[in-house]
Amino acid sequence: MKADELRIGNLIRYTNDEDLNTSLRGTPLVVDIDTLTYIEIGDRPDFYEPIPVTIKILIKCGFVKRRDREYLYSIDLHKHISIVDGKDRFLAMLLQDAEFSGGELSVFCCNEINYLHQLQNLAHALTGEELKVKL
Repeated sequence: MKADELRIGNLIRYTNDEDLNTSLRGTPLVVDIDTLTYIEIGDRPDFYEPIPVTIKILIKCGFVKRRDREYLYSIDLHKHISIVDGKDRFLAMLLQDAEFSGGELSVFCCNEINYLHQLQNLAHALTGEELKVKL
């Protein structure tokens, strides 16, 4: 994980590094300017790790199961972020309803999403708002 992948407000977690205070190990952390600095300058980057996306995380972010292995997050009435569980990875797509795209459902492919901070960044880029996460 690199500092340039993160934004202030992203969620990552402390690792289980033995040098860390026991109470911090594995706990979530909201990225702030200090965290970005520590990661950027390499001051114990092994203390931090990304949080992998799971179905449980998607649901805690407000995604709703649409079909087998597909989860939707509504941006507004006509646009949705679709996450498809490909078993070994998650694929994110932007969907736009047919009535607003010339009669056909528009699908704009995005990237593979592996970590919560990537999902937060995608949602922020598409909506201009922070993705609410209830860990």
